[in-house]
Amino acid sequence: MSGIAHLQAVQVMVNAQKTAERFVGEARQYCRELAENARQRRDQLLAEARLSAAKLMERADSEARMAVAEAAARTPAAAPAGAAAPASSSEQENLQEEITYLRMYSEVYRTHLRTYLEALLRNVDDWARAEQPPASVEHGRPQA
Repeated sequence: MSGIAHLQAVQVMVNAQKTAERFVGEARQYCRELAENARQRRDQLLAEARLSAAKLMERADSEARMAVAEAAARTPAAAPAGAAAPASSSEQENLQEEITYLRMYSEVYRTHLRTYLEALLRNVDDWARAEQPPASVEHGRPQA
């Protein structure tokens, strides 16, 4: 091979290497942007889920408090002097059962919400681990 052909071949190889490095750099930048967008979306979804859960808990708690207040208003202890006759023992038992049910429902609902949010967090953590590049690519060129 002549000297000129050799220099041209070297120049082609140098240009190919520069082009490959530029493409790899662009691909890494694109991956970083995708990962950042995914993290932002994850944070947004988690914030929305937490807000929704908080609203649901507030509503459930409010409804339970109203039910307890209504039940308490119907019990003899809450009745002022001269009020209607006290509720019968069967009515009191029904009210106590309703209060117990509402308390259990509230606890079960909270447990389900907590479990759901924990599962969401695990999924987010799994997604975050999945989007991490392998160590051999992150800290340099891929190994052959």
